[in-house]
Amino acid sequence: MVERDPDLAEEVSYWPSLADAMSAAALVLLLFLLLSFVQAVDVASMQSRIKSQVSDGLRVEEKLLQDLERIIAQSVGPDKVSLNLSDLNLNIDGEVFFRRNHTDINPKRNPLLDKLADAFASVLEQEKYRERISAILIEGHCDTTGSAETNWAISVGRAVAVVDYLHKANPILASKYPGYFGAAGYSKFRPPDTTRIDGPVSSEELARLSRRIEIRIIPRHEIIVQEVRRLIYEWR
Repeated sequence: MVERDPDLAEEVSYWPSLADAMSAAALVLLLFLLLSFVQAVDVASMQSRIKSQVSDGLRVEEKLLQDLERIIAQSVGPDKVSLNLSDLNLNIDGEVFFRRNHTDINPKRNPLLDKLADAFASVLEQEKYRERISAILIEGHCDTTGSAETNWAISVGRAVAVVDYLHKANPILASKYPGYFGAAGYSKFRPPDTTRIDGPVSSEELARLSRRIEIRIIPRHEIIVQEVRRLIYEWR
C-alpha cells in the first residue's frame, strides 16, 4: 500500500478550495453586475412609464380645455376666449371694466356675465368636465394709480363682485358648485395684454383696460400626480 505524502495531500486539498473561492467570488461579481443592470433597466422602464403617464394626462387636459373653449366661445364669442397651451390654462377676456377706485360692475357688461354664468353651469353639470376642473379663478386687476395696498383691496373686491354676480345670475353655481370658484386680486402689478390692439395705446386707454377681470380655468393636475405616485409605489 502506497502512503500519501501528507504535504502533498495538504497541497492538493488547498488548491481546490482556492479555486472554489475564486469561482464564488466571480459568481458574486456576476450577480452584482446583473442586479445593477436589472435595476438600471427597471429605472429606465419606470421613467418611461412616468413620462408616458404625464404625457397622457396633459393630452387629456388639453382636450378638456379645447372643449371648454368651444363651449364658452359659443356663448360669449370666440374673440373673448383664448387657450394658453404653454401652461394649459383657458383665459376668458371678460371685458368687465370698472370705474376708477370702485368695485361695482359696469352694467353694460352684465349680459356678458349672464352668458358666462350659463356656460359655466353647462360645463359643471357634465361630470366628464367637472371632475377634471380644479378651479374657475376670477382675477381682479387695477390701474397704476393709488398705492399698492389700496389696489390690493380693490382688485380683490372686483373679483369677489364678479363671483357673486355669476352665482346670482345662475343659482346652480351657488347651490351646487360654489367650491369651484375662487377670487384673487393682483393690484396693479399685471398690466393688460395689448398685443391684440392695433396701433399705440394711450396711458388713459391702458388705465381703462387695466380695470378689468380675467377668468382662468385651471385643470385638476392632481389626477396626474396621483397616477405618478401610484406607479412609483408599485415599483418600490
